[in-house]
Amino acid sequence: VCVNAMMSAYVYNADHQSALALFDWYRRQAHACFRDNEIFYSIALDCCGDLLKSEKAMEIIDDLKLAQNVNILHSTEIHASTIRMYAKCGMCDKGIDYFERNVDDSALLTDTNGHIYGALLHCYGKQGDADKVLSLF
Repeated sequence: VCVNAMMSAYVYNADHQSALALFDWYRRQAHACFRDNEIFYSIALDCCGDLLKSEKAMEIIDDLKLAQNVNILHSTEIHASTIRMYAKCGMCDKGIDYFERNVDDSALLTDTNGHIYGALLHCYGKQGDADKVLSLF
């Protein structure tokens, strides 16, 4: 929890590079008492988007594909952060494709998945697809 708070503080102060450095440092430490969680990875993915580091984001996603992290990979926070990262990096088509391959459309109907919905709207909006944005409402 402390590392998440520190990473969030860096992001709040627009120091995304320090947040990613802390993420990398903490992952290398492999603390036995630290349990990976979706917030930890979500913050890192959002930083990658803000810094336009899509390759780093893909490394993080590959790390999440490992057996012990697969539940995190399929969390709402990770889906939303991945879609936002693609949008911020100017790869909206990949963000929309990611959504179509990984997120059940019915997930948009629940309040708990508003983050995914917002990220998808961001992608379509960034593409200038106002009709698609309006159709989602």
